[in-house]
Amino acid sequence: EIEVQVQQLEQAFQEIKQRLTQVSTMQNDRTQLESQRQEVRDRLKKLSTPGSDASSQKQELKQRLTEIGSQLELLEVELESRLISWSSFREPFWQIVRFGGLGVLIGVVIKSCTG
Repeated sequence: EIEVQVQQLEQAFQEIKQRLTQVSTMQNDRTQLESQRQEVRDRLKKLSTPGSDASSQKQELKQRLTEIGSQLELLEVELESRLISWSSFREPFWQIVRFGGLGVLIGVVIKSCTG
């Protein structure tokens, strides 16, 4: 029985390590995308100065900004889904159900004894 629990713990530990690796990779990707977005914004500002007429470059940069923004949004959603999962709430949920139900049962018993 102890060996089974140790194996389950090792498996849970490996899953946590994998999740941590994925999250750190995604955070690095996010940082790179944010720096790319800032670079594109800076280039767009330079093109927006008076005297420069590069509308096709402006359009390409705006399109690139949109692409980076959508990639960042997808990455944020993925990060949030990696950090929060049902398995992390499973045990606390059942503890709440168990003790909450026990509290209601005790309350009903006390009320029936007094009233």
